[in-house]
Amino acid sequence: MKKKLKILTIISLITLMMLVLIEFFLWIAINNFSEQKVNFLYFKRINHDKQCANFLFDMQIGAIHNEAIECKVENGEIKRGFIYYQHKGTENLNLRLLTLGGSTTDGFYSDGNLKVSDKNYRTWSFRLSEYCAIANSCKVINGGVGGYSTSHILRKFFRDVLIMKEKPHYILLFTGSNDLPGHDGVLELTYPYYDSYQIDTLLRGNYKSRYGVKIFPSIQRFANFVSRKIFDKRIDYNKSFQEELLKKNLPYYKSLPRANFKNKIELISHNLELLYKFSKALEIELIIFLEPTMGLDNQNLKDYSENDLILRRGLDQIYYNKLNKHYSELREYCSSKEYCFDISDSIIHNGEDRYIDPRHPNGESHKIIANEIIKILNQKKVFLKK
Repeated sequence: MKKKLKILTIISLITLMMLVLIEFFLWIAINNFSEQKVNFLYFKRINHDKQCANFLFDMQIGAIHNEAIECKVENGEIKRGFIYYQHKGTENLNLRLLTLGGSTTDGFYSDGNLKVSDKNYRTWSFRLSEYCAIANSCKVINGGVGGYSTSHILRKFFRDVLIMKEKPHYILLFTGSNDLPGHDGVLELTYPYYDSYQIDTLLRGNYKSRYGVKIFPSIQRFANFVSRKIFDKRIDYNKSFQEELLKKNLPYYKSLPRANFKNKIELISHNLELLYKFSKALEIELIIFLEPTMGLDNQNLKDYSENDLILRRGLDQIYYNKLNKHYSELREYCSSKEYCFDISDSIIHNGEDRYIDPRHPNGESHKIIANEIIKILNQKKVFLKK
């Protein structure tokens, strides 16, 4: 018995030493090659929250900002899903503009230099709020959330906007790239108001945090990466596989209503029409802006800066072909609506850096976007409606 116990102890020690060794090498690799760092041996959340980029899973919408973590937004106050910009002199202004969109609208950054190597990085919504203060004309409320498509925005409208104590007079919706086909998962046309994370939660039965166990975080991170590449990738990208998994969960498969959208532009049109009609019913005017993004056909590669050319190579030509087909359909839709404005060509490449990655304009480009939006709002005499 003592001999067996001794052997078992030795095996346990060797196993533990091997795990510690593996953890050590993975910890070095992850912290050298990944932007998301991990601790050694024991999981402790590393504070990336100075970037205010911490999210919570939300079964209704998909993801929301974690407001339990202190996030100091420049000239703004965070209140349950919205940033209320409070520039000096805007306290008693009555005209309220609500901005909605994805990460190109999102204002949850305490310091732009912490998000990107760009001290001037603020999204167009913040720049619009600066203009409102200078013009003494309006207040801006920012409801943008990174990753949101029009399907997310519609849900946010119904859940969050409808219960606002002081509703906005205008909703400025900035969208485009997050509505790319497949963005919300392979079943987005069948279950349009469940994104891939929500479908994943339904299939698993609960939402699983990346770190269920507190030890060996680097090993868990690697195991999670392999899982996402092998099993979960099948869930994310294989429609028939995901449908088969849903069928095995018979209560959900029999109970969840299924839509019959033929393509993504039909779903987008449906979302935007609902937003327009319900906004109008609440005496809120909806204005849609089709956002600029890297890789559109109206851009000449010869005019790109060296850095932007490098960034562009981060995505392949298949993506850009898909993007341009998508934008062609969005432009056609936008041209048919008097409340939709195509500003996708507002960022002009002239040898200057314009982007921080293929999907996100840099700080200077956001100023250009804000000026374009302000010009349109002035044409519509929005700022005169105090």
